[in-house]
Amino acid sequence: MSKEAWQVIQQRGQETLAVWQTFAPSFTVGALTFAIHQTNVQGLPAASQAMETQQDVLDGARATRDATAELVRDLSIRLPRKLDGDLPPDDRLHGDLEDIRNIEMTGLDTVLIRGQRTLSLWTKINALNAAASPVLPAVTVGGKTAANLATALTALPNNEQAVEDQRSVLSDRRSDLRALASTVDSGNKRWYAAWQGEFPAGTPEGDALSQIDTGSPGGGGGSSSSSSSSSSSGPTVPAVPENLTLTPGAEGSGLLAVSWDASPGATSYKVRQGPPGPEQTVVGEFSTTSTELSFSAGQEVTL
Repeated sequence: MSKEAWQVIQQRGQETLAVWQTFAPSFTVGALTFAIHQTNVQGLPAASQAMETQQDVLDGARATRDATAELVRDLSIRLPRKLDGDLPPDDRLHGDLEDIRNIEMTGLDTVLIRGQRTLSLWTKINALNAAASPVLPAVTVGGKTAANLATALTALPNNEQAVEDQRSVLSDRRSDLRALASTVDSGNKRWYAAWQGEFPAGTPEGDALSQIDTGSPGGGGGSSSSSSSSSSSGPTVPAVPENLTLTPGAEGSGLLAVSWDASPGATSYKVRQGPPGPEQTVVGEFSTTSTELSFSAGQEVTL
């Protein structure tokens, strides 16, 4: 698997620090010192881990939301089926069942609406059973009661808000990593240029620059031979991202979580829908490596 962009930048930072410390640790580039650059370089793995940890938190929030939505959806289908058998054919409550079935659960909003209507009918049935003579038991579905559905309906909007809150935090952690990587990358390039100006080729300090990989994302300082080579070959085109992963949301939600590996040198990614060809459409362009979108059933997704 190819390295992520921040890892390429970190590697160059480590090479920069090795030369810097070996030959002239007191050398400065404006306000940038060896110690400051070392702290920034060493902070990249932690920033990446914070992003990955937050991704796990977001995935957990999604799983909780999807499980709650699935419970509401399941009970909203099974209760009407059960009442079809329990109610006499001429019972006027069959009209309530028809009203429930007319709500097609295509997303979280319609799952919530159908669940609320199902709970209203369930509560009505239980009240009628309690008033009957002899008293009839409250209706259960697979061991679940109306109270279970009421709890899920109360939790579902909160679960969805939790997903959005954690998604916002993940965006912050990604921004933190990008900002720190940009700082390190800029420091690497500024140091290289200043060092090259201070120590000419042929000196131990100047020759030590050959130990530094100058092929990091976005280019940067390098020897005259490597700069010439890059100029003649043109800019590097980022590779197509690997490990495209698609994770369906709750059944009927119409949502699809899409994630992929970062591609070194890429600053944004386009997600396309449909098979390759003129009919393929771009559904979004993102600076992150994951998103959640709504797709038509049966359509291919590419990057």
